Amino acid sequence: MEVTKRTFYLSLGGGKDPSAKFMKRFAKEKLQVKKLSQERGGQNRIMYAGIRLNISTVRDKSEAEVEVIGSCSVAPMNGGSFFYRVVLQDGYWVVKESQNAGEA
Repeated sequence: MEVTKRTFYLSLGGGKDPSAKFMKRFAKEKLQVKKLSQERGGQNRIMYAGIRLNISTVRDKSEAEVEVIGSCSVAPMNGGSFFYRVVLQDGYWVVKESQNAGEA
């Protein structure tokens, strides 16, 4: 599968930007990931400049497994919330389970 050049704008908690240290983990990825504050679309546009991702909760289950609750949106009234079970596998965090928790 070819990765598109769509930009993902990431926020943590209540819309807060991740730290520079956190963002470094995406430097070598094919996906373009930026802080939400770098998004130029704004709430008053029909579509955002990219896909907004918000991670609201991360719960450690063990050193190699976490539960993540987050949401994504591509426009002010188009998005959804999700639950993920993520495990550390061969040095990479891999989504092993995902559930749709709701839609906007």
